[in-house]
Amino acid sequence: MALSATIHHFHVTLSDVDRAVYETLELRVARHPSESGRYLTTRTLAYCLSYEEGIAFSKGGLSSAEEPPITVRDPTGILLAWIDVGFPSAERLHKAAKAARRVALYTHIDAALLRREAATRAVHKVGDIEVWRFEPSFLDAVEGSIGRTTTLEIVRTDGRLYVTVDENVIEGELVRVPWSMLKRRKIARAQARHTAEYVVARFCPLALSFFFASPSFSTRGISLASILSAARISSARRPSF
Repeated sequence: MALSATIHHFHVTLSDVDRAVYETLELRVARHPSESGRYLTTRTLAYCLSYEEGIAFSKGGLSSAEEPPITVRDPTGILLAWIDVGFPSAERLHKAAKAARRVALYTHIDAALLRREAATRAVHKVGDIEVWRFEPSFLDAVEGSIGRTTTLEIVRTDGRLYVTVDENVIEGELVRVPWSMLKRRKIARAQARHTAEYVVARFCPLALSFFFASPSFSTRGISLASILSAARISSARRPSF
């Protein structure tokens, strides 16, 4: 028999000074059986720190892989913001950027891993995607304080987060990771590829012309077949990063 979702109730007092958002929220969050405590914590904080009119958790939760964990829609149902959590693939981010006017990612993943994933394919309007990173130790501390019913006071000011649970204040930092950092590896790979293509285009014809001009290939122990094979290998090779 399939396991059912666990319902968590959050009573939240939100003071997001950085965005000038001050709200009292009553959240009913369904936790999928496969959802980790860290993911649930990140998802709940992402909702609060992105709060605006029209925001909602996805109806399917983790069971609906095609939907973002959190969305913002206008009164007509148009998708304004796709808010993702964790470590989505570059393909998923590309889909999100094509579907919504704004895309944000809340994660604890190291920037190097995000950079590696971002280099695997072209992502639509990648520079406009917001990447917000929590420290894993901060998420773990908040997770350890969460129960089935939890009262949270969340304050964000100057990029610092203060989450109070039962008079216990947990302090952390929410850092926006610049896409210039994430795209650096991709740019390096493109430069290396262009260099390799230039070398092949520039020097292979010279090598071929030299050997064709020679009176005898056999005197050098080199066959035409081996030259053409080397040219094909060189043109197909790409540097690995």
